[in-house]
Order: sequence, then C-alpha cells, then structure tokens
Amino acid sequence: MDIDDPNLEREDFLRYLSSGEIRSYFQPIVDLYTGRVFGYEMLVRGSGRLFSPAALFAEAGCLDLGWELEYACRRAALNAIAERHEELPGVSFFINVSPSVFTSSGFRNGFTVHALKERGIDGSRIVLEITETTSVSDYTVFDEMIRHYVAEGFHIALDDFGAGHSGLITLVAITPHYLKLDRELVKGIHRNHYKQGLVKHIATFADSVGSHVLGEGIETEEELNTLLRLGSRYGQGFFFGRPASEPRLPDPEAVRCLMRLGKEHRRSYWSLDFSLYRMVVRPETVAPGTMTCNALDLFFSGHNSVSHIVVVDESDHPLKLITRQYFYSLLSGRYGFSVFQRKPVDAIAKGDFLIVEEGTDLRVLSKLAMGRPEDEVYDPVVVVDDEGKLSGTITMKQLLAKAFDVEVKFAVSANPLTQLPGNMVIRVWLEDLLHRGLFTIIYADLDKFKEYNDSYGFSSGDDMIKLFAELLQNHVQHFDSVARLGHVGGDDFIVLVEGIVDDEQLLHLCEDFDRKKESLFRQEDIEYGCYHALNRIGEEVDVPLVTVSLAVVTNENFLRPPHPGKLGQSVALLKRKIKERNAATGRSGFLRERRVYDYDGVN
Repeated sequence: MDIDDPNLEREDFLRYLSSGEIRSYFQPIVDLYTGRVFGYEMLVRGSGRLFSPAALFAEAGCLDLGWELEYACRRAALNAIAERHEELPGVSFFINVSPSVFTSSGFRNGFTVHALKERGIDGSRIVLEITETTSVSDYTVFDEMIRHYVAEGFHIALDDFGAGHSGLITLVAITPHYLKLDRELVKGIHRNHYKQGLVKHIATFADSVGSHVLGEGIETEEELNTLLRLGSRYGQGFFFGRPASEPRLPDPEAVRCLMRLGKEHRRSYWSLDFSLYRMVVRPETVAPGTMTCNALDLFFSGHNSVSHIVVVDESDHPLKLITRQYFYSLLSGRYGFSVFQRKPVDAIAKGDFLIVEEGTDLRVLSKLAMGRPEDEVYDPVVVVDDEGKLSGTITMKQLLAKAFDVEVKFAVSANPLTQLPGNMVIRVWLEDLLHRGLFTIIYADLDKFKEYNDSYGFSSGDDMIKLFAELLQNHVQHFDSVARLGHVGGDDFIVLVEGIVDDEQLLHLCEDFDRKKESLFRQEDIEYGCYHALNRIGEEVDVPLVTVSLAVVTNENFLRPPHPGKLGQSVALLKRKIKERNAATGRSGFLRERRVYDYDGVN
C-alpha cells in the first residue's frame, strides 16, 4: 500500500488506519493565572502526504470513512494518554469529537468510563472537545449525550467557538466547562477592537455560567496580553509550544513572559489598604523524606489547631501540600494506616495545589480558589514571594472574611450611579501610580452638562453620565497598558494608566462620544447644533450640545512625583483651554500638558 498514492481505495485507507500510522501529538494548554500546564490537546498526525489532520480528514471524507478515522484518532489518543498519564498527575487531556460521531450510539457504546479504567485512565481527566466543523442534526439526542457524559465525570469543551455552524445554539445545548475561542478570533486581537469587545462579552458570559474561556492559537505576546486582560483563563498556541509526539512543558521564555504580564493584571485594582502578605500565616513545614505518615499522625493528634503542612525544598520553595482532612481520608479504611504509616509524607502529599504571588489581587485570588475542583475548594492557598519562596498560607476562612471586608469598603466608596470606584479608592491608586516609571492621567468631564441637566431634566442627566461612564469603560479596557477608571463625582472622571496612551486612542474616544450622545438629544436640537436654555440670570440662550473634555498629563510633566493634591492645580488651566476649544469647534477633544512642573511650580 502506497499511502502517497493520490488514488487510494477504501480498503487501502482502512488498512492504513489499522496499521498504527495514526499517531497522537500533545500540545500544552497553559493556565494563564498560574503559568502551569493545565492540560494537553491530543492532536492527530498521519504520515506521508496524510501527515496533517486536514489531509487526513479530507481523504476520509472523499472515501466516506469519517467515522472510521475518528475512531482511529480516538484510539491513538487514548493509547498515548495511557502511556503518559501517570507521569502527568492532575493534567487534563482534550480529545476532539465531531457532533455527528458524538451523538452516535457507537460512540456511547465504545467510549465509556469502564473502557478508560481498563487502560488505567481516570475519566475525570478527559475533556471531550465538541468541534463545530459540522452542525448538530438532533439537539435532543445531543443534549442527552452531554448529560450522560457529564454525569459520568467527563468535562466538555466547545471547540472553535465563534466560527462554527451553530455556535450559540450549540452553546445553549452544551453549557460547556470550557469555551475554546476560534484561532481567527485570537489572531491579531490586540489590533482589533471588535474582536476584543466580542471576547470580553464571551468571557463575562462564561464566568456567569461557570465556564472557562480558552484562547486557542496564541502566537504573540500582544495576543496573550490582550487575552489576559479580557479574562481568558487558559491559553494554547505556538507561543507556548508546538504539538509534539511527547508531552513537553511550555517554552520557558513564554512562561516568564506570561508571569510578567500576569503580575500586572493580577495587581490590585480595587483594594484600599490590602495586601496578601498581611494575611499569610507561616505554616508548619517539612523537608522531603524527613517525616513519615506515622509521625504526621502523632503531630496532628498533638496539634489540633494545625490544619495542614507544606513540604519545602532546601531553598524554601513549596513542593507539596497535605491537609489534615486529605491525610485522614487516605488513612481511613481497613488497611489505610498499615499501608501508609511508614511512607514519607511527601509521597502522598498533593503536588498540584494553588500557588499565588504576594501581589495577587484579592478578587483574582477568590476566583482562583473557588474555581478549584470541589474536593480542593477548602484547601489553603500557598503564597510565595517574588523568588518563589514560601511566604505562608491563607485559609479559605481568612480569604472569605477578607473578601467580604473589601467588598464592603468598595461598596462604600463606589459611586451609586455608575458603580465605579470613588475618591477613597482613587486616592490609593493615584499615590501608587505617581511612583511608577511611565504613567498617563486623564481628567475627563462633560462640557455644558449643568445646562443639559437643567434643560432636559435630572433623569436625562443621569443617562448622560451613565453613557459617558460606559463609553470610558469600553475604551479604557482597550488601552495597551493597565488602566483604572474612577468616578470623582458628578460628571468628572479620572483614568489612571501605567503607560502612555496615544493620540489615536484619545481621538477615537472623543469621536465615539460625539456619535453616541445624539441618542440623548431631541432631533431638532441635533439638527440645530444647540438647544435653548436659561442662563444664570434667567435669560434664554443657545447652548451647544454636550461635549467631552480630556486633559492629559504624563510622568514627563513632572520632574519628581507630585503630591496628589498638586495635580488638580496643574491641570486647571489645561482643562479651561480644552473646554474653550471644544466650544469653538462644537466637538469633543483632548489636550496634552506641555509644561513641566516641579514641586514649586512650572519650570
């Protein structure tokens, strides 16, 4: 049989499928919050001219052997998993299945928990990727199959979301554990505002139903950074590693890049006076091989307040975690204690546990902790410093109590109309920002808002402020650097950016407001370009439509970090000038500060 023959017969292709030439390659899927390998997608590869999956499935389609090829791919994947799963504890394996195969009785009869156990594979580590290459013909059967496999302990992923035949309908039917963004959505996403808006809403939806977003096809740092900012939990692509015949760790440089970007995204956005290091408590630690399970039993018996210990190496890096509950669950049973009593603690301790850095934001930490498997939700969180050394641990009781405290403080500070952080939070942000290398501060307010509020009414005034707030939020999230938006009060807002914002982004924001504000004006006022209102002495005057003024200062405007109170003084004249320009042009605009300030004034 010559597999490179372009005129293969069905019998030749069937022999090829059973010859062992169909192999499964591993591509790493990375947890973007921790930098660890979360799983591997099992990707099919053939040989010769049929090496690529596209060529394989095209040939199978021509010969009407799609089912047979999928069976061979699944068999190859399970064989590869069976060979490697023990050396990859806690890792999930993603296997592609088309809807037509998934809903067939043959798949249900052949792909069972029992069949996996015979290979030594735990079904809970298998994620069935439902591909959208073909449409679902019977959603009743499809829904039944989904329920069956979820009940059996399998996880479900919807592959190529956003590019298939019936994405939204399939999404409703599946309610998947993972939503895999189509690679075309990810490609160049840092340059495409439409893609960013779409992915943001997908991530928000996924979060609301308990699913996770997985960005597929990541190839650049810019794409990774954007997906992090928009809420993607997992990532996959050539940036981390290409498919390989053996499971490989992600590229070390890519992981270092991820952790650097992650620090920026995980830093506190809402905290007032909170840092993780104030919560951590140094736990009991042991070195590998120095304590037996029998000794740990005696230790726990004599120290009722100790709920866990951490195994650390000689440099104090955490290696494993064992909790009191987990320890005694292993020792329970007729022969539990006799089996484990002489074994070292590190032989049974958990190697896959939640580790975060001290700078992690509380809200991010809460999401990470609550997103763990049910049997790990109440495990403590291990906290490390910048060098990866153990700082301490945080129990879930501590975490929940502190999260509630911060939420209360945030609620007190938040503006009741826009729910954006108010002056208490802004002050903390500002003091932190002024001591960073590069920064941009944007003071934003509405021109002629009082007149609009008086003429159109308070309800319309509130709608105008909410429109402005929503527009600012949408644009700020597209900035290339970490940005925070606060509501100073009334129609005044402030944007604090840890980097430089270019003129194009500011211009786009102004133009967007001028388009969207028209929904809040009467048509005749839009056509006339102004409306009638009473001035302060009761005279009727023509008032131009509301515009936005943006006064922009950067670190280059200050020889030294200014006192926060000085900033308002330094931009007062700037704001007056941009408002005068807007009044003359009738359009929203921005103005950058060109002066340089010292503590004693302008240089």
